Amino acid sequence: NHVYMPLMNSGGTKDPGAGFAEEDEEGHTFEVADLSNSLAKFLSQVRHAVQQVAGEVRLQMPTVVIEDEAAAASDTSVIADLESSVNEWTQQIQRIVEQEMGKAPTG
Repeated sequence: NHVYMPLMNSGGTKDPGAGFAEEDEEGHTFEVADLSNSLAKFLSQVRHAVQQVAGEVRLQMPTVVIEDEAAAASDTSVIADLESSVNEWTQQIQRIVEQEMGKAPTG
């Protein structure tokens, strides 16, 4: 995360959405921002898997920086990131509640 994410930012900006379009040998166009978002989602999934193995419960905070609420409300990438986080939280909380409900009292 600390190595690849900064490399994908264009022009040294801190905004991963400020990427640029690239074209591969076959003429397919892709956005560096798309790759950055995919990497962030993968990192979230890996963290989630590690938490399941370790038995910890942590809700990951989204890495979205909101300076202007009105602009963020109309930015589809910000909305998608926040919705993704809420979906992950909901799934994680549901799993924990189901696990706790399935436990039998001891003693």
